[in-house]
Amino acid sequence: MSAPMEPFESQNKSDDDAAVIDSFFIETDAPPNPKDAPQPIIVKALKEPAPITRLFTRDITISPDWTPTLLLPADAKRKGINIKVYSPTSVATDGVRFSDEPGDVRNAGKILHNGSTTFDNHTGAIWYVACGLGTDGKASAPISLEYWSVTE
Repeated sequence: MSAPMEPFESQNKSDDDAAVIDSFFIETDAPPNPKDAPQPIIVKALKEPAPITRLFTRDITISPDWTPTLLLPADAKRKGINIKVYSPTSVATDGVRFSDEPGDVRNAGKILHNGSTTFDNHTGAIWYVACGLGTDGKASAPISLEYWSVTE
């Protein structure tokens, strides 16, 4: 059986919640003395992980009839690209022209049969088209192009 209830208003009606809550905000101790902290406080710099690089490679057979084609788009994190050109028919005057704009590629620099080049730190786009020193600038046969590119 439960205890009988006390008569109404005979209980302790004092409300001490405010004083208890205030005690949480009133600073009773002095702040710690900074001289007591271990000296010096060493902050170690975290080591950044090495960025992951990617290798892009491709072997393309270029038709002499193709219009300028994008080999690689612009890539701000590209480290470099190696390009090798060869003519399967061994025509020494056939090759590939390269430029960073499709409109400039017909008059751009070229790599002829068995030639290669490296573009270090080139981050722009690379366009290509087959070319020949004879036959009005058109290659006499399909040209093979290999490239290796490293980027982050």
